[in-house]
Amino acid sequence: MNIVYGDLTDSFRIKEITKNNFDLMIMGEIIEHINNPVSFLEKIHSNYNQNIRKILITAPNAFCYKNSDNSKRNLEVLNSDHRFWFTPYTIAKIAVQAGYTVSEFYFTDNINKKTGMKAKLLLFPWIQRKFTYYKLKKYPGLRSNIIMIVDF
Repeated sequence: MNIVYGDLTDSFRIKEITKNNFDLMIMGEIIEHINNPVSFLEKIHSNYNQNIRKILITAPNAFCYKNSDNSKRNLEVLNSDHRFWFTPYTIAKIAVQAGYTVSEFYFTDNINKKTGMKAKLLLFPWIQRKFTYYKLKKYPGLRSNIIMIVDF
């Protein structure tokens, strides 16, 4: 496996990228840490639009069930390194403003029907796991992360 290191937004484009063509660039849990995500994506678009076909971007979902539950208790639980929370609309808006076309959306979570998450109910943790699993299956927009695939 080849690993390339460099600043994607630098005007000096990364030659290992510009000398090749790629089907997919993966930006996992990056966009929420960037001060200006539109500018960041614009620079990648202008530097590498001839070399990369699609970008898979993941970000925390502002509508996730954990945020909803915490807001009912007047709590804001966050990662202080994050600059933004995203909804499907807001993450799509920054991508479109940066010159991309949104092609796919998914929601994901780390909850598993068998192993589940840490249960809130002490007596019957399996009830909490099953409830959360089926709630997220029925309402995928409540899952923790957004996955968006964009085309150059």
